Amino acid sequence: MKENRKQALLLIIIYCLSSAILASLVKSTATLIPVTQLLFITYSVSLVLLSIVMARKTSGAQLKTNHLKLQILKGIFGALQVGLLMAALAYLPTANALILRNTSPIWVAVLCYFLHPSEAKWTSWLAIGISFVGVLIFLHPDVHQFNWGSIYALLAGISLALSSISTRVLNQKREPTQRTLFYTFLVPVLVLAAWQPGHWQAISLKQTLTLIGIGCTLFSTVYFYVRAYSFAPAAFVTPFSYITFIFAAAFDWAIWHHIPSLFALYGAAIILMGSYLNVLKATRQHNRHKERDECQRRIKRRIKHC
Repeated sequence: MKENRKQALLLIIIYCLSSAILASLVKSTATLIPVTQLLFITYSVSLVLLSIVMARKTSGAQLKTNHLKLQILKGIFGALQVGLLMAALAYLPTANALILRNTSPIWVAVLCYFLHPSEAKWTSWLAIGISFVGVLIFLHPDVHQFNWGSIYALLAGISLALSSISTRVLNQKREPTQRTLFYTFLVPVLVLAAWQPGHWQAISLKQTLTLIGIGCTLFSTVYFYVRAYSFAPAAFVTPFSYITFIFAAAFDWAIWHHIPSLFALYGAAIILMGSYLNVLKATRQHNRHKERDECQRRIKRRIKHC
């Protein structure tokens, strides 16, 4: 698809607003409905919406995958990070939970080190160190701040990192985006459906409508995120994704009258700086590999002509 940065910017801003709305809606129900039931309903709604979108352009044969195990892992890790974030929102303001979840690029770097130690660079460890300092500052102001909510949010960041790595591998194997999205929603629905009998909790009409709204917002969040990255490179899109925290902090203030402390703001800024440095480094490395591969293809074409 042709690069269009203005379109990408518009889509990523819509994504940020959608993410903040999603977190706020979840926070309003997180203490009232079990997380497994919340996940099951919202993912079911998202799966229905995706099926409607894909019905005109995608056949059943196009959904068949040769990488089923990897698609299952991707779906489980994706749902796990959403579920852990939902659990964190029962304890933390939305902006705080999203900030800690946003440590995912750092966890990606740590996990990639164990997978490919030879590719580790000092710039990666610098970004990791900066972000961990930010986490310590972010959690320092209140002794009681590092509660289960903080742990859940950090675990959500690790789960998101595992989901991101799975997505990268699927992209390298040339799995179509729509197919990956389909399994991203289908796998959690099937897994969670087996858990629901005997654990289902009756909910009111208002809660049902809220859950449908959460499902629609989850789908729009994923959809606009994927679309934004299809119009521009990650190095351009990623910095703007941090606008999410501005929207989330605004909702925290407007709905729950929560104002972040100065320490929390300093820590958040350092976390985001470290995360962005790591994304920028990874993007540059990807571009170098892409240029190298293109150069090798040109050499091969010239040799054939000779």
